[in-house]
Amino acid sequence: MPSVENILEDFGVLLYLFVAIGLAGTGFWIWMIVDLMKREIPDKILWIILVIFAGFIGALIYFFTGRNKYPIKPTSL
Repeated sequence: MPSVENILEDFGVLLYLFVAIGLAGTGFWIWMIVDLMKREIPDKILWIILVIFAGFIGALIYFFTGRNKYPIKPTSL
């Protein structure tokens, strides 16, 4: 039978794992929003709504389907 210390130790490891996955997902989501703002996309508002309201799944959809279709806006100095 597992002891209370082992259960708490396993819970701590899982907690760190979930926090790390959550932070990585949030970072990816923010990266996709910033990338979306930098590109010349005709239906940009629809992509923004999708990525913001669908969260990580919306960011994945944009990453695999819409990201490479449109060029990045040229920056002026």
